[in-house]
Amino acid sequence: LCMLLTLFVPSTNVNAASKRTKALTAYRNFMEKRTSYYDQFALIYYNNDSTPDLFYNNYIDTAVYTYKKGKLVCLYKNSASGVYSSYYPKKRMLIGSYAHMGQSTETYYRSSGACLSKSQGLGIRKSIYNKISGYSYKSISKSTFNKTLKKYVGSKKKKKIKNYRNTAANRNKVLK
Repeated sequence: LCMLLTLFVPSTNVNAASKRTKALTAYRNFMEKRTSYYDQFALIYYNNDSTPDLFYNNYIDTAVYTYKKGKLVCLYKNSASGVYSSYYPKKRMLIGSYAHMGQSTETYYRSSGACLSKSQGLGIRKSIYNKISGYSYKSISKSTFNKTLKKYVGSKKKKKIKNYRNTAANRNKVLK
């Protein structure tokens, strides 16, 4: 019986490894076609599975792709300036950081769009928290902000996105 069990365990790991390998190959092929000096990428765990997802950014367009059924599938796309600095692993939540005239804002983006923001800085006596619906911002309290964020991400902690310039050396290092 033990011998039978050990026969099945490696095949599962090989299958998972081959899906990862296929995903990384697809991501490498995608990035090889990007030719702008500003193209950057990272591997993140955006959706709730064990295969890494491709985070793509060129300071104007940002997207997250996953590998599913033999092709790339876009999970998130946004055309807005700013720097996506962090994310919540496996919770489909990115954080965009923006700075303007001494004020910094973090905007929390789910796969369906922006949902929360937090601003602080010069000329602001206390942080400003907003719930976002479409293009409308509604001021909320810090506790409501924290409760809403917890509803979306649970107990997960945010993780910094490590971007790489789209060079052959970086693709070979990261997407192998």
